[in-house]
Amino acid sequence: MKQLLVLVLALCFCFPTKATQQAPDKLHYQEQQFKVRTGWGHPSPLETYFQQKNQKTPFTALSTGNYRGHVAVWLIEGQKLYLDTIRVGGKSHLPCEFAVQSKQASSAEEKRVFADWFSGVIVGWPTAFDETNPSLNKSYYFHIHHGQIINAQSLSFNEHKQIDNNPDDIKPNSALAAKKAMLELNNRYIAYYYRLYTQEAVSIDGQKGLLRGNAGKSPLLSFYDNDHLKWPYNWKNATLSGAPNGQWHIKDKRLYLTGLDLNLGLGFYEIDKKTVPLEKLFAGKVTDKGVFADWVSAVFVIEYPDENAQQANLQNPTITSRNIIQVKNGVVTATHLLPLNIDVDNLGNSLPHDVLQLYKEWRKQMLM
Repeated sequence: MKQLLVLVLALCFCFPTKATQQAPDKLHYQEQQFKVRTGWGHPSPLETYFQQKNQKTPFTALSTGNYRGHVAVWLIEGQKLYLDTIRVGGKSHLPCEFAVQSKQASSAEEKRVFADWFSGVIVGWPTAFDETNPSLNKSYYFHIHHGQIINAQSLSFNEHKQIDNNPDDIKPNSALAAKKAMLELNNRYIAYYYRLYTQEAVSIDGQKGLLRGNAGKSPLLSFYDNDHLKWPYNWKNATLSGAPNGQWHIKDKRLYLTGLDLNLGLGFYEIDKKTVPLEKLFAGKVTDKGVFADWVSAVFVIEYPDENAQQANLQNPTITSRNIIQVKNGVVTATHLLPLNIDVDNLGNSLPHDVLQLYKEWRKQMLM
């Protein structure tokens, strides 16, 4: 719990950290205004809108203090989360100006939009935060399922300290126990998103490469419709929670999932891993080749690192060659060599037509 408290205090009470503090989103709740934590562990719910659609965000980074390029203004009303406006460069825009709509949009959404695409945890604190004022020194946690608030907790600075220093004294089923459970849920949520975007290993014709696609997420998540709540090891799983990191193999133009790890923890230099047997997720479908990935239909880039860098297990190895492939229902339908250096401002002269179309499709959905 010591690590949990330090993390919560750093994130929610804005104590200095090594990373540049990000401009928070805004939230209106119970006639109060709140700042909403946004950053590597708490993506803005608006960011997740485009991530789930495998679309690149329409916003451009404004500064190191606002890499996402916007400030979203949210409203909680009737236990629902709504996107009210989007601020870009000092100007306010309606969500419809960026084609943002709920999954079941209606004419009533001309202005605010029900955020039914979002599931996760948002953390806020009063705009007029005052550590000496009991009504203004609390952080607020909202656990959300498809835009519906299913749990909300407020914690004072002293309650944070009490949970950290005397966890064994907390009575089961007490109000403080519920707040402790919310902190633990939030910690798993942070770790999940922190580990969500990592490259995965793929082998083809004896070569080992790195698979990049599905907007930077594991292609395994597309089996679950890129809905994190359907992924059995999401942040709600108190026993084992982690982001998927698969190992893949292409044989006879078919894509197979051959192994699966969960990426865990918040370490900066190392990633904790837990192996999950494929039979747990694909009972009766695992062969000697692995699991045929017939749910995968996308364009991927395979990067082949320098062999010495692979043996040294470097995080950012030198790439010696690249291929771009198209996969339809698990079958590789096209493979092309992709130049290492591409003039993105002059694509028409950089790539043949068939490669150009695939590359444009790949770039459109890549977020990283």
